[in-house]
Amino acid sequence: MMINKNKCYIGSYPSEEFAARIYDVLALKNRGIKARTNFVYNSKQIKKICDTDIDIKSKNLHEIISQLFM
Repeated sequence: MMINKNKCYIGSYPSEEFAARIYDVLALKNRGIKARTNFVYNSKQIKKICDTDIDIKSKNLHEIISQLFM
């Protein structure tokens, strides 16, 4: 993933869907509504994602991402 013109390794994850969701969250946080995502999000979901503080090295990342999409 490119963030501020730098390649950023976002890790490996247990499933393709989870990896795609992580990518989407980081893309939306970085580029906002201009981000290219793997899934379609409504404006409420985008706002929730952008307002959430996410550390990709967090041990409870799966839980945080799951809560965002419930």
